[in-house]
Amino acid sequence: MTGAGRRRHLLPDTSGTLRTVVRVAYLGGVAVALGWLAWDQRHSVAPLLDGARFAPLALALALGFVQLGLGSGLWVLALRSLGDPAPFPVVLDATARSLLARYLPGSVWYAVGRGALLRRHGVSTRALAAVSVLEIGLSVVVGFLLGSALLLVSSGLPPGVGWLALVGLGAAAVTCSPPVVNRALDAVGRRWGGGGPRLGWAAFAGLVGWLALFWISSAAMFVAYVRAFPAVTAVLPGVLGVAGAFLVTRVLGMLAVFAPQGLGVFEVALAALLGAGAATQEVGAGVAELVVVVAGFRLLILVRDGLAVAVAEARRR
Repeated sequence: MTGAGRRRHLLPDTSGTLRTVVRVAYLGGVAVALGWLAWDQRHSVAPLLDGARFAPLALALALGFVQLGLGSGLWVLALRSLGDPAPFPVVLDATARSLLARYLPGSVWYAVGRGALLRRHGVSTRALAAVSVLEIGLSVVVGFLLGSALLLVSSGLPPGVGWLALVGLGAAAVTCSPPVVNRALDAVGRRWGGGGPRLGWAAFAGLVGWLALFWISSAAMFVAYVRAFPAVTAVLPGVLGVAGAFLVTRVLGMLAVFAPQGLGVFEVALAALLGAGAATQEVGAGVAELVVVVAGFRLLILVRDGLAVAVAEARRR
């Protein structure tokens, strides 16, 4: 090793620390900003929340648990397709117990945490890495595909959104195919010192269909949430427009790896997209008020996650 090489080796690696500091600062800034916005807009938001109904909120919470089941089922199906099966109860338990990893910076820690728990049950590291790649990559593509399609056929949103939907559909058509996915799996296999598992068209179609169900339940959860507030529902586009906007912005949040679960990115993007509709402008429900309403959806997810973790841990005692 040269003198310069020794010096570089001896110097501490500050890049990871810097990223952590930036992410923590970002989270603190988002939390402060959302708290201030909720307080500042409390008089404007209060009328939108008048007449809140319990039944749609309960339905939204129930759909949240359906999502957990569908997410677990995706892993069961993917592991079976790759020749390394695991029972559904085991995967569901690992899913529930890893939910707290959703709140770490980045979009991968949920899958990584679940994979670590499944490894204790004999699932190979290569298969876990492959399924993690499949889940994240295909989730982005399928979610954006569905959201774009819904925006394309919905009404009450700006005309320019249709062009965005067409671009999304085109990109999804190119990237969502076994040849592209198998190249990624080959790279994963080489990373772990073996051949990459491959998916045929039938297995691939099954995974895409399962992910479509997952995203549909996710969009239905958000639609049920906003329908709990009649005043909010009255100023938003139709169900298809709300669902499409939710899916597209949720994917954008996933791509923002510096933000846990797209915190901040998702709320602002969704509120801006929904707030651009003509109906919202007529009644004066602007982006700021909608950001607060969308942020409330996080609380519902947090309740779901807390209950799921509590039940999973209680069952292990």
